[in-house]
Amino acid sequence: MIIDIGDAIVVLGDSALSWAISKITGPVSHIGLVTKVVPVVEVTQALGDGIKTLTLPETMATARYGYCLHDNLFPLADRQKMVAWGLKQLGTPYAFADLALEAIDALTGSEKASIFFDQDGADICSQYFSLAAIQVGRSCGITPRKATPSDWLHYSLAQTSWSTQPIAK
Repeated sequence: MIIDIGDAIVVLGDSALSWAISKITGPVSHIGLVTKVVPVVEVTQALGDGIKTLTLPETMATARYGYCLHDNLFPLADRQKMVAWGLKQLGTPYAFADLALEAIDALTGSEKASIFFDQDGADICSQYFSLAAIQVGRSCGITPRKATPSDWLHYSLAQTSWSTQPIAK
């Protein structure tokens, strides 16, 4: 498997909440940013207790399955800039309210709840990854506040320069 800093790790978690997220947004429920690969792969991500870094095995421990999204044409300098921004966010609180607002938007087919009541200064996992990506001009084609982990998975699958690689558990 090819894995580098700046790559995305997307998973379907094994909790009831992860299952519910996947039923609303698509086949994966969580996304994190690879911030270190040597000597062990580390994934920085927005979790219930805020933005923190876990090893890849720790990330996969609560996943049913996962993928590494790797862009073969992503320059190292941009990867480094994305990771530097991502690591500055460590400790940022998790946006529980935003998660609920995204569910309301998905169920109603509107973006009004999340637009009007978005929780500033806190992020859910996809907001965190999308905001890190936007630091180097990258996007999955959806505004960072609205992108889901599944949006990034689908984007990866549609790009010829990206490898969407299963992660063994």
